[in-house]
Amino acid sequence: MRIGLFSELEMRRCWLSELILPAVDTWRTLSAEASLRLIPLVDEDAPPCLVDARAVVEVMNNLVDNAIAYTPSPGTIEVSLAPTADEQGVVFRVRDTGYGVSKDEVDLVFDRGFRGSAAEKCELEMGGKGLGLYIAKEIVERMNGKIFLESPSGIGGVLPGTSTSVVFGRSVVASSKQE
Repeated sequence: MRIGLFSELEMRRCWLSELILPAVDTWRTLSAEASLRLIPLVDEDAPPCLVDARAVVEVMNNLVDNAIAYTPSPGTIEVSLAPTADEQGVVFRVRDTGYGVSKDEVDLVFDRGFRGSAAEKCELEMGGKGLGLYIAKEIVERMNGKIFLESPSGIGGVLPGTSTSVVFGRSVVASSKQE
């Protein structure tokens, strides 16, 4: 994913469910190839947002690709879309049962060039440069959204799992389908 591809965003009203549902088959295939289970939980009634559809798809693909890369087999990846608690926005979330991120690294995952200690645990040579989450954050923030990562940290180490969420809130929510 390269940020230069998205230097000019085409912001339009978009239902994220219409972007996620076609991608689920591809994500399911990629997950199965890695001996992982993908669980899609998509609320098709989540409100639309004012976003660049191509950029959102790139961010979603990046988050799912990371979950696949950092989740050992047999593992589970859950991809969800739902309205925010106040129903004035949407949250796209990717949860996995992967290696997780240490408490010391959570605040660094969106920094340019950062590669966490979990990268060393991966059997695959991913060849990453630590730019994917940095670029995802830049793109999401340019669309007035927020992205954050949570990983349960245990005493003396890391508990499995990571949850990465992208939220488009009240300021970018467009009007409803009924108009």
